[in-house]
Amino acid sequence: MDLASGQSVHMNGAVECSGKSANALVMRHCKAPSGSKWHRGIKVSDVLFIKDNCPSFGNYVPAAQWINGDLQSIAGVVVSCSKTPVPPYPLQSTPVHEPQRISQSPMPCPQISSCNSGLPISTATLPINSDPNVAIQMMFSNMSIMNQKLESVSNSNIVIYQQLQKLDLLEDISKKLQIFEKNMTDMKIEINNIKATQEQQAHTLAKEENHHYIIEDRVKSMEQVNTYLENENFELKEQFLRLQTHSMKYNLIFSGITEQDNESKEDTESVIKNFIETELEIRDANTISFQNVHRLRPRNDGKPRNIIAKFSKYDDHQRVIRVVPAKLRHKSRYSVQQQYPAEINDRRRALVPKLKEFQRARRNAKIVYDQLIVDGQPYEPPPRGAPPDQHVHGS
Repeated sequence: MDLASGQSVHMNGAVECSGKSANALVMRHCKAPSGSKWHRGIKVSDVLFIKDNCPSFGNYVPAAQWINGDLQSIAGVVVSCSKTPVPPYPLQSTPVHEPQRISQSPMPCPQISSCNSGLPISTATLPINSDPNVAIQMMFSNMSIMNQKLESVSNSNIVIYQQLQKLDLLEDISKKLQIFEKNMTDMKIEINNIKATQEQQAHTLAKEENHHYIIEDRVKSMEQVNTYLENENFELKEQFLRLQTHSMKYNLIFSGITEQDNESKEDTESVIKNFIETELEIRDANTISFQNVHRLRPRNDGKPRNIIAKFSKYDDHQRVIRVVPAKLRHKSRYSVQQQYPAEINDRRRALVPKLKEFQRARRNAKIVYDQLIVDGQPYEPPPRGAPPDQHVHGS
């Protein structure tokens, strides 16, 4: 150690002792505070002279001299405590005061002795092992033990620090969990609100869907009614057309007959009788009677106005219409035809091209009312998109 190797030891606040202070040794090697903070401990004599108390005292502890409660400049280290009485060394004339143990020393001290051999600390009160090697070995052993304890304390401090860090982390986690729980609560509230809104919308949609079904059923019912009305209207229209046609059964329309200059003086019945006699070559035309004979409104093509004649007898009507194809074949300026309602005329006019086509093919074709009859069977036009052929129902 420092004194054993002859080295000086300096420590701030230590009492000078010929350049080597006992206070400095205790303060440095025992990590004791400055002398002003030392406190009295147990008396060394209470331990040394009662052999059974030696184990409770321990080795390498600091000791100092106290007089009337005041700390003196004498300090040292108790090396060992022996249960066997040790012969005392000669003491100086200075009165001996029992050293007191420093209660605040944090750890045992290594084997060192006081720097002043003339201090009033006798070997009787501070026994010293006569073998310095053994003392040094014990010193290093105790130092090793203390180092291990220090390391253990240091490791414990590290563990405590880590645990404190974990506690801080747990506190942060706890705060985050509280925030998370609050967010979850808010989210649950929002989800419940969304569910409530969805249920309300689903209820509304169900009502709307039900209303839609009701409207759809009503529309279907109206469509059925409309279809029925359309069919009924068509039937009524056809019946009306047939009634019109029937009322026109006795009527023939004569075209191409020249008008007289003075319309007011024209006798249209005489004109028709003359036409029947001269152009159709019916000699007894004067015997034919009419219910009504008159000209129609002017034509857009500038030709003479047509004359409509209503026969009194259907036989006369038929006798005239039968000779028309043969007598007027080469007289294209004239024509005689049955009167029909305008819509029936449009239907018959649409069938004329097909009629001529069948006639060119030497088929027995004619138009009866609003139908084309080919070889005694009604002609039905092919459906739209089908190849053009001469389709006759029943042929």
